[in-house]
Amino acid sequence: MVQLENDGFLIQLGYPANQANKEKLNKVIENTDGFEYLEKHVIQLNDTLKSMQTYVTLSNNKNLLKIKKDISSEEIEKSVDEIVQSWAQKYKVQLIYQPQNNSYYIRGRV
Repeated sequence: MVQLENDGFLIQLGYPANQANKEKLNKVIENTDGFEYLEKHVIQLNDTLKSMQTYVTLSNNKNLLKIKKDISSEEIEKSVDEIVQSWAQKYKVQLIYQPQNNSYYIRGRV
């Protein structure tokens, strides 16, 4: 992915395209199998989940993208989990679920 595309990806996720975020994204790209294939699908997933208080973010402690759920409703959380699992199955994405922080990490293509 060229630098301009990296900037666009960050902006679509709600991040400023500053040097620190660009460096973090480059580490995520290196650590995520099939990132080039997944990037457009990640943006679509993020857009779908925004209205449910769930976001795709850069993980603070791992060089991966994270699906962060800020949900207070059990019903909405169930819908989010169904959407995320369906998305992962459709695009053959390996997710790592972290129950302690109620989030998923996007590991890459299976």
